[in-house]
Amino acid sequence: MNDRDKLIGAARALLMEDGYAAVTREAAAVRAGLDPVVAAPAFGSNADLVLAALNAHWAEVKAFFEGAFSRRLPPLERLRRFFEGTQTVQDGAWSKTGCVVGCLLLRTGSSVPRSETRLRARVTECFGEFQGYVESALRDAQEQGLIRRGDVPTMAWTLIHYVEGALGMARIQNDTKSLKGMMERSLEFLGATPETLAR
Repeated sequence: MNDRDKLIGAARALLMEDGYAAVTREAAAVRAGLDPVVAAPAFGSNADLVLAALNAHWAEVKAFFEGAFSRRLPPLERLRRFFEGTQTVQDGAWSKTGCVVGCLLLRTGSSVPRSETRLRARVTECFGEFQGYVESALRDAQEQGLIRRGDVPTMAWTLIHYVEGALGMARIQNDTKSLKGMMERSLEFLGATPETLAR
């Protein structure tokens, strides 16, 4: 792993544990075990480093989404895999760091100053991709009569709002137990029941 990748990994860890304000080129260098002087040539600003860390994070999240939301799977199975994967990631992070990391996209996007339009735009773009995965699952579920009728984009965005709120509260409380049951509550919102997973 080269120095640039080490800095990105360190910045991502800082984002997860302590948020946007904790990520500086110097702090990332120290976290990575590098001389801080190497950070300036690698990244022109702290925001450049945060953006690189977000992109690395999203690449992993998107790879997970590609598997969880594969159209080869039944639509509600896609949601189940998403929720189970989310729980696993949060539980794993808590076990490793002692803190619930929540959603890195939301935490970063809501923390950056108004002047950081690149970061806000990137977070918005990632959320748009996220919504696309959820919409696809809900649209297929509607077509198969597994969930209630309704405007799919609105339903998908509402579901994402619920997930983001649950992750945010779990981070505030530093407790992943509140995340259990997200699938069941989502099925209730969608007008389905756990039994429909077997269909």
